[in-house]
Amino acid sequence: MKNVRLLAVLILGLGLTACGSPGSGFDNPFTVPLTLTVSPATVSLTQGATAHVAATVKTASGQTLPAVFTAQAVGGLTITPDSSGLTIAAGETTTPGSYAVAVSAQASRGEAQGSFTVTVTAPATETP
Repeated sequence: MKNVRLLAVLILGLGLTACGSPGSGFDNPFTVPLTLTVSPATVSLTQGATAHVAATVKTASGQTLPAVFTAQAVGGLTITPDSSGLTIAAGETTTPGSYAVAVSAQASRGEAQGSFTVTVTAPATETP
């Protein structure tokens, strides 16, 4: 009888594991929908300048989670993640224009994606 109960527990355990798999129609209780917010959503920099954007990850119920942020450098921008967001640096030779930056966040309960825009301008020239 013990073997039958053990077999039933194993079968149920395998079934429950499959319930949380993608496309199964059931949510895994250990991963929840997360939202990544980057603020400000648009950053303006002159060539050679830096700025910081705050990034937060929240659950659907509004709980803020600690996360590790990553972003791909684009168009001559240097992007350095930290615990509160990202620091963006435009090089002296970064081509002026608008750049879309994709951000990923890894938290204990899952991952989230977001984006923001960086607009780079040339520094103002002084006229004598």
